[in-house]
Amino acid sequence: PRPRLLRAGAVVATCVLAGFSAYGWQLHAVDGATLRAVGDVQMTRCIRIPAERGTIADRHGTPLAYDVPDRQVIAMPAFLLDSPDAVARVAQLIGRAPAEVRRVALAARDELQVNLGTVSDAIARHVDAAGIPGVLTAPSPRRVHPQGTLLSTVLGFVGVATPADEARSPGLPLGEMVGRAGIEQEYDAILRGVDGKQCVNVHPSGVPAGIAERVEAVPGADLLLTLDLGLQRRLTAELANGIRTSRGDLGGAVVMDPRTGQVLAIASLPSYDAGLYGPPVDGRGLSRAGLRPGHPTLQHATQVSAPPGSVFKLVVAAANSVYREIPPGKVIPTGGSFTYGGHTFGNWQTFGPQNMYQAIAWSNDVYFYKLALRLGAERIHRIGTALGVGRPTGIDLPGESAGYFGTPGSVERAGGTWYGGSTVILGIGQGYLTVTPLQAALWTSGIATGAMVTPHLGLAFGTPTGGYTALPWSAPQRLPFAKRLGPVREGMKQAATYGTAARLSLLPVQAGGKTGSSEDVASPNGKPDSWYTAAVPLASPQVVATSFVRGGGHGASTSGPVVVTTLQQFFAHRAAIMATPPLR
Repeated sequence: PRPRLLRAGAVVATCVLAGFSAYGWQLHAVDGATLRAVGDVQMTRCIRIPAERGTIADRHGTPLAYDVPDRQVIAMPAFLLDSPDAVARVAQLIGRAPAEVRRVALAARDELQVNLGTVSDAIARHVDAAGIPGVLTAPSPRRVHPQGTLLSTVLGFVGVATPADEARSPGLPLGEMVGRAGIEQEYDAILRGVDGKQCVNVHPSGVPAGIAERVEAVPGADLLLTLDLGLQRRLTAELANGIRTSRGDLGGAVVMDPRTGQVLAIASLPSYDAGLYGPPVDGRGLSRAGLRPGHPTLQHATQVSAPPGSVFKLVVAAANSVYREIPPGKVIPTGGSFTYGGHTFGNWQTFGPQNMYQAIAWSNDVYFYKLALRLGAERIHRIGTALGVGRPTGIDLPGESAGYFGTPGSVERAGGTWYGGSTVILGIGQGYLTVTPLQAALWTSGIATGAMVTPHLGLAFGTPTGGYTALPWSAPQRLPFAKRLGPVREGMKQAATYGTAARLSLLPVQAGGKTGSSEDVASPNGKPDSWYTAAVPLASPQVVATSFVRGGGHGASTSGPVVVTTLQQFFAHRAAIMATPPLR
């Protein structure tokens, strides 16, 4: 009776059905994957299985940091309590009373999981083999550093990820254990591995209903460092003796291969025990360590900078070799003091006329006062920067200090004043200048070889199929003025033969070196800081060693024995020290 109304109704119904069809297609084809994922999340809960962290070892494979083989036993109360004999079986395997295990499970019956305790690796294998419903084992996140304080400032520590860690490595799960300092932080991505998971299906109320997907954890890769543990012990012991006998308060020393940048030993004293960071964290112990003199939590070879004193004369001599303000062989008057701008600058000893070789050998202050004035601060800065002064070396340790290398312009921009005397004392490594022991080792290496390397501790990482793959490092970069550095090396040779660094003559090969004693307002006892650096053998350097003791006094008397005694051990066992497993 109303055909138009019928037709209109049919059209409306058709449009509605078409709309529902389009919406259904969108749900399935466009949003289907997202909706299925949401559904899976709602009906699935997963227990994280932490990945075992890789071992850190020295260049020969001796462990320096590793995870303990203990494992935690995890139970899902809903499944454990649902099986008549499961409680008794797991209790027997882990050595606890069945009533105690049942009480723990009942207290957590509304939770997805409960930790039943930590067991040895052998017991964990028995637990896994038993196949008890709702029971599994996972690595216990506890890190061990067997060398105690020897390498704490290098290795760092492991802890629960902070917001800064999460920003550095997005996607970290809540409560993830990561490297928080040192090598542990620098190579965290290699060492950490990939966590696994055991999932269960749950009712809408969250009660587990059945076992679902399991993904095994992928252990982290092992890491070999360039360090030799025996040489590390010797260097640290000698540095400790130097600090103790001189009554200095802190020191840093480094032994490096100048051909590759491999750090063979790096000592930092005073140090601390990385075990204080746990877990669990020893708050009182950390507070005491933080209040101890000498800043034990700093890495003193890379994070503490101080005036370098006369070891910086090598840099000034290098600048003169480039710009030739005073020909190296030219003898000039020196004496016991030098007056400039109405101020008299003393020499540590009165000398007669000397050339540059002799001035390096005997650390003649007056010669370098005059040389610095002739060169000017800007040219010294130009060559010094090329040799790594005033900038990070690039070593694979977090928090490296760049030190400070001022120029008239930079000092004035910072609100200071650069006087004529500032240039004078720059010639002997004082004034607007601080460096780390590693930076001093780097410029010693650059002058001795004519090329700059990147100091590094990472050597190789383990592969899933066995063996090690070498970490890539940039090749040495030849200095543009490398061919002009011969006069500086000759001065280093004379210093090691009959000059202030003559202690190096105890070595079985010809060495080159330089001593340093610097005025430092931070000195704990009013004595100068003690510096000593050497490259051996000088004709084709295989090793560079540098030592620094704050408040240690003269370089030859305190830091000299640290360097020379350590180098004696190196040459007595050179082949064994430099050996490594086969690297791909």
